[in-house]
Amino acid sequence: MSTAEQTIVGEIVTNNIHQPIKFDVTNEAIRTLSKRLTGLKADTPANYLAVKSGITEVRTLRVRVDATRKELKEDALKYGRLVESEAKRITDLLVAIEGPLKAEKQKADDAKELEKQLIFEAKQRALQTRIDALIAVGFNRMIHVPHWTDEEYIQELAKATDEWNAKLRKEASDKAETERVEAEQAEASRLEKIAYLQERQEFEIALATARKLDAERAEQNRVEREAIEAERKAMQAERERIDKEEKERQQAIYLERLSKEKYERDLAHAIECQALVAEQDKLVAIREADEAKRIEAFKPDAEKLKILGDTLRLIAFPEMATIEGTKCILEINRRLHIAAEYCDTCLS
Repeated sequence: MSTAEQTIVGEIVTNNIHQPIKFDVTNEAIRTLSKRLTGLKADTPANYLAVKSGITEVRTLRVRVDATRKELKEDALKYGRLVESEAKRITDLLVAIEGPLKAEKQKADDAKELEKQLIFEAKQRALQTRIDALIAVGFNRMIHVPHWTDEEYIQELAKATDEWNAKLRKEASDKAETERVEAEQAEASRLEKIAYLQERQEFEIALATARKLDAERAEQNRVEREAIEAERKAMQAERERIDKEEKERQQAIYLERLSKEKYERDLAHAIECQALVAEQDKLVAIREADEAKRIEAFKPDAEKLKILGDTLRLIAFPEMATIEGTKCILEINRRLHIAAEYCDTCLS
């Protein structure tokens, strides 16, 4: 038996494991302490000292309990550390045996997996070769190809090849027929184009002749229009001259009459404005006198309200013990401030 084994089965565990757990602070002492200290209030200087003394007394007992706890657990902690050390030593020895075995097993497993992968890849290459050969002859029903035997593959490939060759021959025949039809259509289009060009040339000659005649008629019409327009402008200029002279004569008459009427209107307006200003000055004097009387009448009330506002600002608020109470005090203070401001301005 090793030294570590002898230590583990020795006296460390058997010293205290079956003994009662005893602390020097008894349940009776705790009950007595609870009856004496529970419910104490620090609302007076004497009570405050009693609460402070109680805290010190309880803290002293609590520290003694924690010290005893550490002392009682010491043997168990030592035993636990020895168990962990021995378990690690034995585990390391077992791992040294298990490791090479696991590596050898993994090597064999990897070889089997590689063999399976090579077989699978060879089958996939063979299948792809068959698929490529079938695609080359237009075969597109690939779903059953992986399940065919060699005989079925040869038969299907031969059948698809025959169908593919027949299709190619038909396409070649159709292409030759299409090229013949296209050649005939091209020749017909060439002849139609020649006929169209001849008709186009004859049309352009006729169109040029018609345009020449139209240009000659347009030039003749232009000369006639210019002569008529010149005569119209001369007549229009004469009418405008006569109208201008008549307009200047009428304007002179109108300005003379307008000047006389304006003087009379301005004089009447000035007299009316003087009367209006005098009436407005009279009304302003009456309103100012009324306002002065009104202000003098409520002046005592305004002084009283101002004193009330100052009184509201001087109110002392109690200190709150909670956040909610503090919020209420702040809101009351805000509202009283608004009331005090209103007292200062309500009769202004």
